[in-house]
Amino acid sequence: GRAILALTVPLTLWAGIACAELPASLSQTLRKSGIPESHVGILVQELGNPVPLLAHGENRSFNPASVMKLVTTLAALDSLGPAYTFQTRVYTQGALVDGVLQGNLIVQGGGDPSLTLERFWLLLREIRLRGINEIRGDVLIDTSFYQLDPMDSGEFDQAPLKPYNAPPNALLINFNALNLRLSPASGGVAARLDPAPKETLLGVVNQLQPTDAPCNGWREQLTPTMTENALVLSGIYPGACGSQSLPLNLLSPEATASVMFSRLWESLSGRQ
Repeated sequence: GRAILALTVPLTLWAGIACAELPASLSQTLRKSGIPESHVGILVQELGNPVPLLAHGENRSFNPASVMKLVTTLAALDSLGPAYTFQTRVYTQGALVDGVLQGNLIVQGGGDPSLTLERFWLLLREIRLRGINEIRGDVLIDTSFYQLDPMDSGEFDQAPLKPYNAPPNALLINFNALNLRLSPASGGVAARLDPAPKETLLGVVNQLQPTDAPCNGWREQLTPTMTENALVLSGIYPGACGSQSLPLNLLSPEATASVMFSRLWESLSGRQ
């Protein structure tokens, strides 16, 4: 399929003069990039002026690619307003006695699209500063803010482990990505997930082979695949790459949130 391409080239257009021919500088850039002009659609038009300044292939159908962000951003600004703040709420069930919560802690997602690992750590730190040292009940992950149908993460491009294929969720922590950390080890390659899930939830089967090759395109030289309860790593890893990190979409958002909470809570000396 075709995709919309964003190019930065100087354009000189005279107001009020419609132009169907591409500027020479743009045509030259397309030729150098090996992109046919028939694969490009451009419309440049002043607000309030029905006559476009430049129109080329504007009626062709293209895959929208990243410019769809403009549509979703406009919809968000129109429906939520520019001052809207996504809220991630925390509730307690039970009494707090001497730093011990005698009940459940509820983490309720509010659709925050940028709840990174660092910001979630700050949220858990705030819980500790509010006097909760130990949770005797359960940690409940509430994602009911969005009512979404299940989706197949690999439907788009058959690459379900890519972070951009993470499903939308009301509590999407760190873009639903766990980091695969790789580094040379004595005679092999060390691989671990960070934060690390419990082995019963997700283990790592490391079949990576070390190589003395230069560190070029190391991501393309390893193949991560998922089994029912393990991440299997095959391929090669150049020792020249040193320590590297690769974000992967591995678990459901609810499972990822549970892993993130457990590991970060432990790092804050919280007990559960």
